[in-house]
Amino acid sequence: SRNARRASPERGAAERTDLAWQRTGLALFGATLVAARLGMRHWPVATVLALAPSLLLSVVMMRLASLRYRRAQTALHDRRAGPGGRLPFAAAMSVTLLGLAGLAAVLAGM
Repeated sequence: SRNARRASPERGAAERTDLAWQRTGLALFGATLVAARLGMRHWPVATVLALAPSLLLSVVMMRLASLRYRRAQTALHDRRAGPGGRLPFAAAMSVTLLGLAGLAAVLAGM
């Protein structure tokens, strides 16, 4: 039946995955803002240059999460392979950039 198809475990898993990616993007966005606030006191230009890509990638990650969810729903309906790896790549890049900015701050004696 139609209601049974909507409540399938696969659809619930896709929705939970979408929400997890949204939370990850939001957490990275928040962590980037906190790092920017801390770094702006000592190195305003360097902080903006180092953290702007991470901030942008976290926003892209939240957008890709929605697209990935829609693609996953379509793939489930059509019984084909799910979405690719752009979202995990954006997450890895954002975390890497944020970590490098933090490492640079520690090494510079912040």
